[in-house]
Amino acid sequence: MVLPLFFLLFLLQSDSMPPGYNTGTKITIVADEGSSYASEVTFYLQPDRSRTEYFYKDGKPLKDAFAVVVRCDLRQSLSFSPDSLTYDARPYPAPRITEAAARAWGLRTTPNYRTVEPTLRIETTYTDTGERKEFFGFTARHIIITTRQIPLEARRSLPRTEIRDGWYISVPLTSCEQQHAIESRDDPVIYPNETIEYIQTVTTGDVPDPTVGWLPAEEKHISRQTMMLPDGRTKEVLSGSEQHITKIEEVPMDPALFGPPAFYTTLPFAGPR
Repeated sequence: MVLPLFFLLFLLQSDSMPPGYNTGTKITIVADEGSSYASEVTFYLQPDRSRTEYFYKDGKPLKDAFAVVVRCDLRQSLSFSPDSLTYDARPYPAPRITEAAARAWGLRTTPNYRTVEPTLRIETTYTDTGERKEFFGFTARHIIITTRQIPLEARRSLPRTEIRDGWYISVPLTSCEQQHAIESRDDPVIYPNETIEYIQTVTTGDVPDPTVGWLPAEEKHISRQTMMLPDGRTKEVLSGSEQHITKIEEVPMDPALFGPPAFYTTLPFAGPR
């Protein structure tokens, strides 16, 4: 069993720690140049708050997603935009979306498919190999996620296979993120008002989705996709990327990490998105 270290260390403060600081867990994940994700992601975790930062390889913040903060004590989530020097504050956990609330917001809870029968099938399989490995004091599980995109109507889509082969560690969520994950399980699905493709999804496997509530200590991502060329012929394209955790450490954290800079202005809350 992995002990939630930052829950314990939160109660312990060094004599040399500045006033207001508390110890938390800092996790840094780095992706290679082939990744479609941010080049570097850093998490700052404490029992009632968290901060996630996104960076490119050149060190510049990821546009419009420089940092996302969850504050359980304030029941808020904050997202920061460094380009406009603004931040967006929203209730967290978000207000529950009931059928009545969805109608009030003009949201659709039933799909409006373009066809009667599915045109695309997406099969996802989660496989736990049973292997275990230690990373930074955490026990990681070796899990392979295979996703197959199978066209049922050729003119609308082409075959695609993605494999995520990784070692995943369980990292404790903040108290309100745990609450939100439990309470939102039965919330209605929100669909766009326009017609959409009828996609049939099938999930199998011997383990829950490790990308929810887990972090990849190491992960390789391989994609094999069929593409249509201008002359009508098809071509198979293979691509891949890797990401891994470079550091997990317990550090004193400045309370300012979990709030907006003084010179940022707030954007008005416009309802659920």
